Amino acid sequence: MAPVTGKVMYQGQPVTAGTIMFTPIGSGEMTPGKPAGGKIQEDGTFSLMSYNPGDGAKIGPCRVTFSPPQVSTGRNINGLMPKEREVEVTEGKNDITIELVKS
Repeated sequence: MAPVTGKVMYQGQPVTAGTIMFTPIGSGEMTPGKPAGGKIQEDGTFSLMSYNPGDGAKIGPCRVTFSPPQVSTGRNINGLMPKEREVEVTEGKNDITIELVKS
């Protein structure tokens, strides 16, 4: 596990709501591991947790998904997805910017 924080952006502006999820990608017969998720804050930042707040995500390749909020934020952010669908979580602190694009 490694701490993961970052920011979610769309068209150069922070996304102010929703959820970001990192799901470990397994290889061969390895069990991939528990997904890590985090709520996107009003300034676009997030902090991931798998088991406990702030514990981060499993080290290694992860698939990134974005879920828009269930209520309207004034911006139409439905139908968006991460530009980079996979990221690498490394040992130590990870600060990752996720850019969303139209699907």
